[in-house]
Amino acid sequence: MAGWLLFRWLQMVKMMVTVVVIYALCWLPLHTVTLAGDTNPAVWSYRHIQVVWVASHWLAMSNCCYNPFVYFWMSTNFRSAFRRLGDRALCRRQDDGGAAEAAAAQEGVGGRSPAGRRAVRRTDSEHRLSTMSPEMRSVSPARCVVVVARQRT
Repeated sequence: MAGWLLFRWLQMVKMMVTVVVIYALCWLPLHTVTLAGDTNPAVWSYRHIQVVWVASHWLAMSNCCYNPFVYFWMSTNFRSAFRRLGDRALCRRQDDGGAAEAAAAQEGVGGRSPAGRRAVRRTDSEHRLSTMSPEMRSVSPARCVVVVARQRT
């Protein structure tokens, strides 16, 4: 067990070091240009200094865009959570044999299902599919059922 925890901790440290190095590399050009301009104001009159400053400012501000790529690359937890989020966004779900739909139909859409804090809600696309002819249903996208977690208050 201790070996596994040490491995996880080292993975996390590597990921954080990578994030810090990318942060430093992204912000270094802007700080260099700013420090050069503060120590020698004549720098601001150079021919292309405005383009250099805008490019270095863009690079510094784009730093936060690189973090999700690092997390996806180096963290198995982030990858699996991202895939689950993608499955939800694309309305994919694992087939449970219709148990969730049956429980929701038995207790009503607003009720609690026997399986726990879940209720199934029909979407507009599912309603449209149920009213279509079989020929049209074969060309339409697959049914999309959204499972909404409900918390007991």
